[in-house]
Amino acid sequence: MPDGRESGSAALEVVELTKRFGRTTALDAVSLTVAAAEIHALLGHNGSGKSTLVKLLSGYHHPDGGTIRFAGRELRHPVSQATFRELGVGFVHQDIGLVPAATVTENLLIGRFTTGAFGQIRWRADRIRLKQLLASFELDIDPDAQVGSLTATQRTLIGLLRAFQDIDGRASGLLVLDEVTASLPAEELDKVFAAVRAIRQRGIAVLLVTHHLNEPLLLADRVSALRDGRLVASVAVGDQTERDLAEMVLGEERRIGANRPSRPAPGDVVLKVGSVTGAIVDDVSLTVRRGEVVGLTGLAGSGHDELPYLLYGSRKAVVAQLTLAGGPLRRLSPNLSRGAGMALVSGDRAKAGGVLPATLAENLSAPVLNSLRGPLLNISARKERPLVSDLVRRFDIRPGEPSMVFSALSGGNQQKALLGRWMAQPPALLLLDEPTSGVDIGAVDSIVATLDAYVRDGGAIVIASTQYEDLSRIADRVLVFARGRIVDELSGDRVNPHELLTKSYRRPTAATSVDS
Repeated sequence: MPDGRESGSAALEVVELTKRFGRTTALDAVSLTVAAAEIHALLGHNGSGKSTLVKLLSGYHHPDGGTIRFAGRELRHPVSQATFRELGVGFVHQDIGLVPAATVTENLLIGRFTTGAFGQIRWRADRIRLKQLLASFELDIDPDAQVGSLTATQRTLIGLLRAFQDIDGRASGLLVLDEVTASLPAEELDKVFAAVRAIRQRGIAVLLVTHHLNEPLLLADRVSALRDGRLVASVAVGDQTERDLAEMVLGEERRIGANRPSRPAPGDVVLKVGSVTGAIVDDVSLTVRRGEVVGLTGLAGSGHDELPYLLYGSRKAVVAQLTLAGGPLRRLSPNLSRGAGMALVSGDRAKAGGVLPATLAENLSAPVLNSLRGPLLNISARKERPLVSDLVRRFDIRPGEPSMVFSALSGGNQQKALLGRWMAQPPALLLLDEPTSGVDIGAVDSIVATLDAYVRDGGAIVIASTQYEDLSRIADRVLVFARGRIVDELSGDRVNPHELLTKSYRRPTAATSVDS
């Protein structure tokens, strides 16, 4: 094998695997081996080929060349779930794929129920079996609880156990985890890592697809990196550092957790809010100036991530006073906010960000359609084409084919497009919710550069985020939330990952209104 490893006991062997989409080679002769009972991490940019590789492994795509073998058996298309059970292979994707309205028992045992002589489900026996399974992983989860009532981490653990059941007891097995930790809170990751280690201890190999550089160091035995559709490295974790992994992914040395850029002093007030209240946010006041980035952070449920939606009017809010660019907004709604010079980029790209079935061009031009109309009020391709080409070039959106369906772009490139489209006619105030969540380090750098340039040109940003390193790179000051209120403000050198984490976990004492 190209990575120099023995393949006799391999859980997975990928040999010269190739996949093309039109003229684009998404995966170029990739060879990779995952040994039995090994945790193998796979890193790469958005657009590096990680998603394509997983889709080939799962049978969603048919390869244009190469071979996939699970425990020495070649994968043949088409592939059914029964085939993967026979091969001892399970997949857990980022969306987990559980049924929220069903119970833990029902989600775990779909297709696996114990039945009696007349086909009736033996619920009591199944509950006992599941309690034993949960206990063996030291998980305190009620089998009768609705999945919709569980935390994100608990749902992820249920997804792991559901896939594990199809592999348990086999001489060789493989569990593929596709970005399952992307949106989980940092303080909950140990529970998922413990479950993954317990699965490995039972002789099952794990392929961990991730964009977080610290996860391979904490969890994996070996790490591989894809870049531009090619495998560029496959090494034992050993004494690797985050800097080493960043070089593997990007092809150049990168500084992890870089300091914030130096910017001129903020200018005039753009946004002044006096007492805004929502479902969680309680009587919060703040001021934002031109050329300033104000971060919002806190633990899940603290209200920091609700505030951008309240200010934009997309969630019901009670506001005593709100002034934008010197003019009062007496009623909050997305149309009024946008007309007054405010824009919102949602944290949910799939449901509230871009229009997935539309093209890249249609998504990029959406905010400025009126300026693109021709004499008959139709959209003028002559006007739209140079605008789209300019945005694709400026924000390095890959692939930059305007006619490409938006859903086909990687998450990082979707996010760059959603930010970039507002820069054709920049708003006075940009509201962001987790703009770097689920995005690889290369796309993060591009997003930070975009936001910094916008602020230097006189824009203002309010950004809700729990990505502490990314927040420390872009924010001038950060407001820390707890129980719906601002409990601390960090600025200057105090805006760093350690301080953000420490203050977010501090028990709140009194509310604070922040004006400057």
